[in-house]
Amino acid sequence: MGTPGNSPENLIYGLIDMQIRTNTVGGTVTLTFYPPSPAPDDYTWFKYSSTDGWSDFSANVIFNDTRDQITLTLIDGGAGDDDGVANGIIVDPSGLGTGIGTASANPPTVTTGSATSLTTNSAILNTTVNPNGISTTYYFDYGTTTSYGSKTTETDAGSGTEEVSVSADITGLSEGTTYHFRLVAINSGGTSYGDDATFTTITTDGESPSDGGEDTGGGEDTSGGGCFISVM
Repeated sequence: MGTPGNSPENLIYGLIDMQIRTNTVGGTVTLTFYPPSPAPDDYTWFKYSSTDGWSDFSANVIFNDTRDQITLTLIDGGAGDDDGVANGIIVDPSGLGTGIGTASANPPTVTTGSATSLTTNSAILNTTVNPNGISTTYYFDYGTTTSYGSKTTETDAGSGTEEVSVSADITGLSEGTTYHFRLVAINSGGTSYGDDATFTTITTDGESPSDGGEDTGGGEDTSGGGCFISVM
């Protein structure tokens, strides 16, 4: 439902398609929902219209302080009535979600990780990302300078609200060489960059430098605010 790019990122309880009969034509109905767990802070109520697609309906919704009680106000022929006709029946496809119209949508939260399983020509880059409830993808920049120049394949990190471990194998490296890397994570709330870190590949004579993860500073958030970037 809805037009492409105009739907919530995530309807955690699906679309609730209601038809409500009012006591009077043009009447107002108040509904209260009790979700099985408190609604995340960046979630609000979205309304679907068969003519206009999805829209933020939060102006007609009240969350209690603990966000485990959601009260909707619907008007026959008015706010929340999809058929737009005062006929004693309110048609209301809607649901709890995040995405389009959510002012508080957050970019991913990322951390600086480490490089493991070092060989003369390969390494595994590891770190964590929190999608903050929005569908998120990630990749690693890497190279011999902080200009990087190479990146791994963009990969799905999900849309959860907890940190998830992410990693990528890189090959074709030069032996005994120091490389820089950082994580880049992207969702509809913005793009987040992990701080630069380094590792050094081993040499053929058996020298094995310690695994990387040195923080060289310079974390950057280009989302215009709202992203917290921490360093492990």
